[in-house]
Amino acid sequence: MTRPERVSADGHLPEAKTRLTNAISAVFAPIIQSRDGTHHAAPSLWTQLCESVAGQTGERSGSKAGMPLWVDVLDLKNAIITQLADWEPTRVATINKVDLIETRGWRPQDCERIHTIAATMESWAVSIEALLRPERHWTLPNPCPACGVRTVYRTVAGEEVRCPALQIGASGCTCIRCHTVWPPQQFEWLARLLGYEPHTALTGS
Repeated sequence: MTRPERVSADGHLPEAKTRLTNAISAVFAPIIQSRDGTHHAAPSLWTQLCESVAGQTGERSGSKAGMPLWVDVLDLKNAIITQLADWEPTRVATINKVDLIETRGWRPQDCERIHTIAATMESWAVSIEALLRPERHWTLPNPCPACGVRTVYRTVAGEEVRCPALQIGASGCTCIRCHTVWPPQQFEWLARLLGYEPHTALTGS
């Protein structure tokens, strides 16, 4: 006997479509900024991502320091294009695919899929922000208190580069070898553990 096709339970369609619209706007709509009581439209995150790829391959491509960002930006851009093509296979420009996805004749039983698409787009916004405006980090020369590793090798622009295992920023200290994380509230304890004076070495000062 053939098993019946699974059909998702109906969801709240207006809520799902609102989330989708907001997720699309977060990535593809111009960013409205307020300065001196007036509003200005800045390029969307998607436009900024595309322009960053062009910038790294253009006049500013001579420095190797820019290469890791260029690779990550290009990878994310290609991943977004590929995913949009899967959702909307119509042969149109990327931004037009977004419009077709938003205005599709969605049904209540499509709510689960709508939320999945919206969640993916929300993650794109976070990833683009992290790439283009990364949190500033410092490194510590000490071995990691958790795994004892002092240095690791990472691939940067196709080359193996040696770097300290402990990296610290405003959101915490992380060992990139064992992935142990110490949140900011543990900085004073960690400073003593590593032999530093609290509020100095672990704050970037």
